[in-house]
Amino acid sequence: MLVNQNPELIRNKTTGKAETKYVIHHLSTTLIDNRGVMLSKALEFIWKNTHCATIRITLYHYKNKAGVFEVDEDLKKILKERKFKWKNICNEDSFRYEVNEVANTDFVD
Repeated sequence: MLVNQNPELIRNKTTGKAETKYVIHHLSTTLIDNRGVMLSKALEFIWKNTHCATIRITLYHYKNKAGVFEVDEDLKKILKERKFKWKNICNEDSFRYEVNEVANTDFVD
């Protein structure tokens, strides 16, 4: 299992307080069936050790054989099961990605 992530300091628009957001840039595992377990372990580690406000992950789409963008529906389902919400989508000629975010509701200071 490999997880590449980094923290970003953000300002809460409602309270004005400084908060930390973690961005997961890369997740990989040798067995595709382990993606859900791997993501759960990564989230738990980040929540328990950082108490950050939110975690973001970008889900990249890919072109199918017909040249139409598709998303990995299984991975999208895994994100939804872990309460990730769609925040933004970027469409370019050669790529598309969506930004998903989940708020910390379990591990707060």
